[in-house]
Amino acid sequence: MQNPSVADNINQYNTLLLQRQRLQLSSTNENPLIQNLDAQIRGLRKGMLSDLQSMQHSLEVALRQMENTNNSLTDTIRKVPAKERTFLEFSRQQQIEQDLYVFLLQQREQTAISKSSTVSNIRVLDYARVASIPIAPKKTMIVGVAFLLGAIFPFIYFFLLELLNNKVRKKADIEKNTNIPILAEVFHYKKTGDGIIINKASRDVVSEQFRIMRTDLNFLLPENNQKVILITSSVPGEGKSFISSNLGATIALSGKKVVLLDMDLRKPKLAQRLNLEYDKGFTNYAIGMATLADILYPVKEYENFCIIPSGPVPPNPAELLLLDRTRDMIQKLREQFDYIILDSPPNIVTDARLLAAYANITLYMVRVGYTTKDQLQHIHRLQTENKLPKLNLVINDINIKKSGYGYDYGYGYGYGYGYGYGYFDEGEKKDGRKKKS
Repeated sequence: MQNPSVADNINQYNTLLLQRQRLQLSSTNENPLIQNLDAQIRGLRKGMLSDLQSMQHSLEVALRQMENTNNSLTDTIRKVPAKERTFLEFSRQQQIEQDLYVFLLQQREQTAISKSSTVSNIRVLDYARVASIPIAPKKTMIVGVAFLLGAIFPFIYFFLLELLNNKVRKKADIEKNTNIPILAEVFHYKKTGDGIIINKASRDVVSEQFRIMRTDLNFLLPENNQKVILITSSVPGEGKSFISSNLGATIALSGKKVVLLDMDLRKPKLAQRLNLEYDKGFTNYAIGMATLADILYPVKEYENFCIIPSGPVPPNPAELLLLDRTRDMIQKLREQFDYIILDSPPNIVTDARLLAAYANITLYMVRVGYTTKDQLQHIHRLQTENKLPKLNLVINDINIKKSGYGYDYGYGYGYGYGYGYGYFDEGEKKDGRKKKS
């Protein structure tokens, strides 16, 4: 046996058999020693059978591998004639190309010999003269023209950009197209979308601008019965929901009871932006399927702030606003809340003008870089025709670096020059890094 383990087991098995035979001469099979030897012999027999089976399996595997190797070599030998034919074909092609190359070399040498034997009849009368500097291109003229064009083109570009631009980019665009007073101006806020950014601890510039707006509203609405604020715009996307929700939160933080109504019955989005889950809204109340208590939902983390969502989208939103239940609802809200904010659709539909009958003041949104100058003229006509009560503008999304929006209080300097002087976010620097203590 080549396997040493099997050979050892066989030797041990034979030794145990001899030992058992010697014991049987002087004892019977019931002897415990003989029974112990029988158990060992049975174990060794099983082990030897298992080892022999393993050896048989390994030999079968080796046999299959050898058969596979044999088959592979047979296939290789079978392919030799085809490869030999291919090799002969390549050899013939190589010989042909070699003969062609030698022939072409001979032809080149013959041509060179015949060319050198021909005498040229050309004689140089005057050799060319080379100037010290190039005649063309003229470097000085090219640099001068490039400098001139580089100085003129930027002015032309910015002139055309200003001439063709119809968006509101600076305060002068607003003042040129309308004389409506500007109530507030809100800077671009990078950290969030259209949710509420105001809380008791917020001290950034945008939060302070909302607090200034709250203070100015107290001057515009001095009477206690003047509580309804209408917020609208010319087109969607000018920030009505952002301004209305944050203005309501700011007033609520001052201790006043505020209710915000999502009156955009055509494309309601306010409840979704505030992550508000509700069952019923204004449309359910207007058709008599809900009470006022059913549609009032408190805003989380704001004790005095409630919202009335729009509810399901109705087929006749303008007609719902004309119902007596709508007028009764506004009257009941006047008795329960200090301020009522109406977030209305844009003025491309009639809803905002219908809601104007319930409002004491109108905040009209103008977004920098989004609202057009033609829309400003439309707002001016609304004021001239007195279709919206106490019309005031709120300038939204002011980004001084991008839009170049000019802003000041009339003192000769604006926000763009050292705005804040350390009064906002004193715990952090402007670049967002914390100050060292």
